[in-house]
Amino acid sequence: MAERKNLPAFIALALMLVVTAAVVLDYWGYVIPASYTQVEITIMEFVPADYTMHLRFRFSNPRGLRVTILKTSYSVVLNDATLTTDTITDTIVVEGEEPTYLERTLTLPSDIGPQMQAAWASQIWDWEFMGAMSVKTTLGGTPVSFCETSKYAPMFTP
Repeated sequence: MAERKNLPAFIALALMLVVTAAVVLDYWGYVIPASYTQVEITIMEFVPADYTMHLRFRFSNPRGLRVTILKTSYSVVLNDATLTTDTITDTIVVEGEEPTYLERTLTLPSDIGPQMQAAWASQIWDWEFMGAMSVKTTLGGTPVSFCETSKYAPMFTP
């Protein structure tokens, strides 16, 4: 009779162990490999006259997983000065080892004139894109940070 009184506690303990094991296995099997998702950002064109920047994003996962990116937020930095921030809210799906591309046109704010003049004067164009992607996992959106650099110099002066 005493064994039957402990049966609900034993079932609850077994259920907790099964759920914990499932979360741990999912973490090791998907969440950690999903955190290897990468983004490369290429400046395709920058038009100084209207501060328009054409960007190409290349999302990939070298572990070959199918990954869903819920959101990508990033800052645009020129010569250590943050010019603007942007967020891509489109859901992006990376299918295994095949990269996914996204093109984006970004208009920088008009108050960046001093930073542009300093870059023109020094002829130093050190661009940096820093941010994080939110990768969909069973634990919710898991942030994956990134930092990309570029030495892109506009071809024409304003």
